Amino acid sequence: MLYNIIFRDPVFDGAADPTVIRRESDGRYFMFYTQRRATLECSGVEWAHGTKIGVAVCDAAFGEGGGKENNPSVSKGAALLDSSPCTGEPGQSMIAPTETGIAGGCTVKTKTGCAGGWRYAGTAELPFTEGKTTYWAPEVIFDGENYRMFVSSVDGVYAEWAGKAEILQFVSPDLVKWTPLGAIPIDSPRVIDACAFPLPDGWRLWYKDEARGSHTYYIDTSDFREWRPGGAATSDVDQEGPNVFEFGGRYWLIADVWDGLAVYASDDLTRFERQEGNLLRGEASHADVLVEDGRAWLVYFCYPEGDRRSAVCVRELKVENGSLTLA
Repeated sequence: MLYNIIFRDPVFDGAADPTVIRRESDGRYFMFYTQRRATLECSGVEWAHGTKIGVAVCDAAFGEGGGKENNPSVSKGAALLDSSPCTGEPGQSMIAPTETGIAGGCTVKTKTGCAGGWRYAGTAELPFTEGKTTYWAPEVIFDGENYRMFVSSVDGVYAEWAGKAEILQFVSPDLVKWTPLGAIPIDSPRVIDACAFPLPDGWRLWYKDEARGSHTYYIDTSDFREWRPGGAATSDVDQEGPNVFEFGGRYWLIADVWDGLAVYASDDLTRFERQEGNLLRGEASHADVLVEDGRAWLVYFCYPEGDRRSAVCVRELKVENGSLTLA
């Protein structure tokens, strides 16, 4: 299988659930992701708990040009350990570089991504207590004045998929310093994987509700303080990691269905119709889409070695004959 890998976490080699945003002040791209502890020896799925939100930064244009020769996160199997804009301190890699970059005989092909390569920049400055805090699946938006992060929070470190899960909101002027604003008021004990998109009079937040069949639901706000419950956006199949974006004259919702990405189309952000087939079956998990200058980039994670370790990949999308597909 051919993987368009652009980044691997240099600490635990478990980068997952990526989201990419460009900082308005200087044009730098920030990638936020779940820093799964893939190399940890532990019981059950403890390696997927106790996780922080990792940060990677790219200074160059997003799109063509991220070749293997100038992307250390691919060619060395780990990202450049830059001084962190989050902590100001350099990091240390826990992954031994390899001659081929990727173990297990997989093929690496990097045609798209960030032309200067992604640099590991530590973890996001969010409140964290070892052994008690778990963060997953960040969603980061710019609301016109500030940046907002919506992150899934589980109330502990578990060996199975358990515990109470809620979505927390943070606000930042610069993608570095984050102020907590509390939990989104959703009437469910287990909600994760937020995605936000603007409405004419506010914003809509989609999420996975594991207490309601693991379907995608939504909630609306006009000010990020008061929230109005909506309903189900999809109900045809279990899914997670919904992401909503506008491209090619339509709204799209993609979701991880554990066999690639299901694709839904909409004209009003409320009624979504599923497209036949899945994108990147057997490869893509929990994706984000960055739309810039008329082009759309699918940023997702995969398991190149077929074990816990994961990497962030990029593919370009296009709309052809009314369907969303790979370019």
